[in-house]
Amino acid sequence: MSTPATFTVGLVQMRSGLTPAANLETAVKLIGEAKAAGADYVQTPEMTNIMDIRRERMLATVVPEENDVSLARLRELARSLSIWLHVGSLA
Repeated sequence: MSTPATFTVGLVQMRSGLTPAANLETAVKLIGEAKAAGADYVQTPEMTNIMDIRRERMLATVVPEENDVSLARLRELARSLSIWLHVGSLA
């Protein structure tokens, strides 16, 4: 009889604001804390990189996926920490 595979999940809770760089730094810090606590799989909330009720202002801030610094850094972070990272969403 084999032992079932298990893993530890880390759930990141954050209050994203208007500045993607600040939101990214918060996410990176919290993801690192989750890994340090033993997480193999970490989830972040929807709109991890920016939360803005003014659609036009938000759209003026975001960039296409291939130019998104947040996405690139989170991908690299997942690789370097050897974790599965589920980003709820990025604007």
